[in-house]
Amino acid sequence: MEFMKNRWWPPVLIIGVLFAVIIVGCIGDAPRDNPLDPANGIDISGKVLRLVDNQPIKGALVSVQPIHRIAETDVNGEFHIPEVPRGTYSLHCQAEGFAPDSVSLTVNQSTTWDFHLNGLPRLVDVSLTTWHISRVFPIDDDFFVQVNVQADDPDNRNQVQNVWYEIPSLGFADTLTEISLEKEFLGILRAPQAGVDSLDALIGKPFVLYVEDIFGDRTRRDNLFLTRIIKKTPTTVFPLGHTVSVPFTMQWNPVRLPYPFTYTVEVFVDDFIVTRIAEISAIPSDSTRIPFTMNLDPTRQYFWVLYVVDEFGNRSRSKQSPFRVSGSGK
Repeated sequence: MEFMKNRWWPPVLIIGVLFAVIIVGCIGDAPRDNPLDPANGIDISGKVLRLVDNQPIKGALVSVQPIHRIAETDVNGEFHIPEVPRGTYSLHCQAEGFAPDSVSLTVNQSTTWDFHLNGLPRLVDVSLTTWHISRVFPIDDDFFVQVNVQADDPDNRNQVQNVWYEIPSLGFADTLTEISLEKEFLGILRAPQAGVDSLDALIGKPFVLYVEDIFGDRTRRDNLFLTRIIKKTPTTVFPLGHTVSVPFTMQWNPVRLPYPFTYTVEVFVDDFIVTRIAEISAIPSDSTRIPFTMNLDPTRQYFWVLYVVDEFGNRSRSKQSPFRVSGSGK
């Protein structure tokens, strides 16, 4: 001990020891303000739920941008993103069949955020067909496009609000009419409406269909095309102004077309309001007659029509063929 007290310490060594002590002290108290330091990280967690009933959505993806951190929800709709540096971020959420959502968050501590996603409306069934109608009056044949849509919404069918279509190359759009409580929609398009001379000008031009719900969220179906226009019309033979007794046989002239087709027969009662009372479809293309056995009222007037229907649903129709049932008197 006496040796230590009397020993001489070089000034350079003393200065070195003091400097080391100062550095160690500074390191111990240094602020940890590096935003990329995991020790500064926080957790972002929460749930992804259906807007309509708060049920969990499994498999939704939640991402933190711009740092590209992603988590997937579990069976309970829960997600957890650990060790996110403090800061302001965009939190994005998406799930198949739902409208995406996002929120801006400034986080300085562990944060919880729940998303409530709206189910996207759907175009369940879409039919885009051409119709060629031969008629007694007016004598000119009628050509039009018929657009049929069955729409739905995973949250509630009644949330479907609008269905419409566009023909982008023509700058044309039209809204369909709702025709049933089951959210069936119908649209009729004739050539002059679209600014063209005939339906032939629409062949090869893409149609785009949209469905929108009450929240303004929408889905679309692209690249729908008309396939063909059936120019040839079938002609009926019997009954055609005849009085018949049930049962009787409807007859027509054969039709020759270079593609597959079938026939469809429709029967109407013609009172103050024309009402379809019978339909016989999928009649083979080599047929020229079909028996009719439905009981009819002799006091009423009737007519029938014959359609040629191709494999895409395009149609060409005969003129109306009136007939009466025996016992009605004249």
